[in-house]
Amino acid sequence: MQPSSDSSDGPLRKRPRIDDSGDEAGSAATETTQNTRKRDDEFWFEDGNVILVAHDVEFRIYRGILADHSPFFRDMFSLPQPPDHEPPEADSATCPLVHLADSPEDVRCILRVYIPRDDSSPFAPDSPSFDFISACIRLGHKYQMAKLLDHSVAYLKTWYPTDMASWQKQYSDRENHTSPGFDHAHAIGVVNLARLTGESSILPTALLDCCLLEEEVLDGFDRADGTHEELAPTDLRLCLKTRIGLAAARVSIFARAYRADVSKGCADPASCRAALRKALALIYDLALELSATDPFKPLSSLDDSHGISLCPLCFSAAMERGKEEQKGFWNALAEAFEIEVEGWGRP
Repeated sequence: MQPSSDSSDGPLRKRPRIDDSGDEAGSAATETTQNTRKRDDEFWFEDGNVILVAHDVEFRIYRGILADHSPFFRDMFSLPQPPDHEPPEADSATCPLVHLADSPEDVRCILRVYIPRDDSSPFAPDSPSFDFISACIRLGHKYQMAKLLDHSVAYLKTWYPTDMASWQKQYSDRENHTSPGFDHAHAIGVVNLARLTGESSILPTALLDCCLLEEEVLDGFDRADGTHEELAPTDLRLCLKTRIGLAAARVSIFARAYRADVSKGCADPASCRAALRKALALIYDLALELSATDPFKPLSSLDDSHGISLCPLCFSAAMERGKEEQKGFWNALAEAFEIEVEGWGRP
């Protein structure tokens, strides 16, 4: 099993070639002839001065926009161009072609950043899709679009933080912490993006998310352009090994929360002792259910749904004990996934 391996994600050995009819060397994606290609409905400017060809789609845009944001394209456009050939279409007579190995969907995402078709910014919505963020990171990394890459990675870091408080805060208004534009299985893609860019601080929580998947952790998912994403064998092995400890951690956190005597100043010691004993028995009965949940999800009381009632002091003390147990497991999370993250687990 291999991670996503389309040629747009890896290091480039050769530059895309500018010509009027040729192909990018070594790329099967550019075998489509000009006669079978189609113009993109969104990005075709009659006065554009370069045509990007992605699979069977042509984008006619302005080369200066790409050159301004990408040293890769700036250098490429500065190279002497090969002699013109007789073009099948009139557009190519005055407008060179650049064959890209990227999907049209990915190219369209990048162009929406640099050539917005309305007054809004693609970063303005609270919930950009996984496919959008993924394209920005992969192509930003590939074509040296530093600001685009930085903004996109920063977005991932808000949802895959290094501190437990930020992780738990994401549960405050939602049933789960996942970005509104992402599905749970997209954590697999986030792991692959973190590996691609060397952003190790994202990996512990992204791998944690993968551990909470069911069969998707093995199956992976398909991006909008049809590219299949799955975990690399080493990351899949880490998840399968670590998820057992995470399952035990969730049960341990609840057990630690309720395995204690009543608080000093308890209003009804007899009642609270009975409730604590009942809670412990219930935790072991629910061990399988608890083990399948995020161990760092904010602790919820067993009071309402299972008829366990503690006085305010005892309840507060139980939640505090559970939180301290969570902190201990959180501080060890990066090490559990065999990842070095500077500052992880430190106050």
